[in-house]
Amino acid sequence: MIFTNDHNLPIPVAQALASSDYDPHGDYSTTGLIGPPRIHFLRQRHEHEMVVDVMDMFYALRGTALHYILAQVKHKRAIVEERFLYHHNGYQISIKGDLVWPEDPKDNRFTVYDYKQCSTWVGKLSQPKDEWTKQLNLIRLGLGARGLDAQKLAIVTFFNDWTALDAQINSGGNYPQQFR
Repeated sequence: MIFTNDHNLPIPVAQALASSDYDPHGDYSTTGLIGPPRIHFLRQRHEHEMVVDVMDMFYALRGTALHYILAQVKHKRAIVEERFLYHHNGYQISIKGDLVWPEDPKDNRFTVYDYKQCSTWVGKLSQPKDEWTKQLNLIRLGLGARGLDAQKLAIVTFFNDWTALDAQINSGGNYPQQFR
């Protein structure tokens, strides 16, 4: 990927926006599997030609920071931001859940939490985005192969543009009333 700095951001800021801590493993990732195949293969074939301005990476940096902070949760049986490989039909699928939380200290039941940062219009939808549901179910499948029973799947959304005033004004409508 080729990065530009069209907004003349200070070099340290531009470098931070252009950096990535993504650690690819396996043949496919859960996010790669849930997206359109055409985009996956075009990105794979032309990634070295893609031009992106660093400012376009702002929300990705915010998402990385949010995940970092939320990964500080402590519980001896919790699985926090741990990548593992699920083997299926000769392929390795890379899976990394945000948080796999034990529901009961005596058994093997877990809740999988996936953190999403998005606009409030997504919170107005009656159902979670289809790709989010697919991603959580792939994580559940991979955990099941490890002998872990992911009984509950939960998406925790953080709205970039949420305001208390808008929530109050639209309290009877479909505006999200809180982070959920």
